[in-house]
Amino acid sequence: MVTMKRTIYIALLLLIIASTYLIISSKDTQGYNQKILPCEIPPEPLRPASNHSFFCCPGKVGYWISAGYKPPRKIVGFEAQDVPPNYNGTVIFVIYKKIKDGWKILYTENDWHAEFILPPDQNVTYALSVYVFDENCSLIDSLYSTVFVPIQDFRAEMHLNKEIYNSGETATLTVKNIGKVPILLGNPYEIYRFENGSWKKVKLGMAFTLEGHELMPGKSWTQEIRLVYLDGDWNPHPLSPGKYKIVKNVMGIGVEETLTLELEFEIKG
Repeated sequence: MVTMKRTIYIALLLLIIASTYLIISSKDTQGYNQKILPCEIPPEPLRPASNHSFFCCPGKVGYWISAGYKPPRKIVGFEAQDVPPNYNGTVIFVIYKKIKDGWKILYTENDWHAEFILPPDQNVTYALSVYVFDENCSLIDSLYSTVFVPIQDFRAEMHLNKEIYNSGETATLTVKNIGKVPILLGNPYEIYRFENGSWKKVKLGMAFTLEGHELMPGKSWTQEIRLVYLDGDWNPHPLSPGKYKIVKNVMGIGVEETLTLELEFEIKG
């Protein structure tokens, strides 16, 4: 009986030792074999270092880091683009969430590449920080960016200055942001003519400039629409009388959707 108890005790002891070894080994070898050090993470995000002596300008490592408006559950992250060989320090990626009284640490990763899926929360600001520590856990460089998840209220409306136009007239189109996320839109639009019971796209023959326009909530943007088409020699010709609609696409910043706005009008001879 004593021998059996001793055998069981030795087996359990060996199992504990083996498990401890596996845990330590996996930690010691993760993240490009970085040495894991008990470096203290700041409780609030630090602004970026002034010269980026480690990451860039001048420095050893290029990088990218997420920033700007993002929808909920979007993947954000950080990646170093040129990992220095045999680096013995520690690089830690940290995500902070803005709360009423300060910041809360949501996620940390000791690696040259890290990704995080944003929670489903809306109207939230996150700070993304990267800290570089030397062998003595002294902070030698840092990165900082912010990610804002807006309320997912993406709405816009479109108006024309008139419902009925004379042939060859110029219309004024207005797009208003009536939601709670910024809108991004461009100059392109399409015009359709109602023929034989269905909408047919009009070949306008126009080239549009590609600049984008950001429209904040509550703001409006206007555009002049020449009710003409261009022939092969770029000569303008008035659209013939009939029933038409104008179609324009807008994107929401910080949402996954795209809105297609449509508005009907008439041209008389």
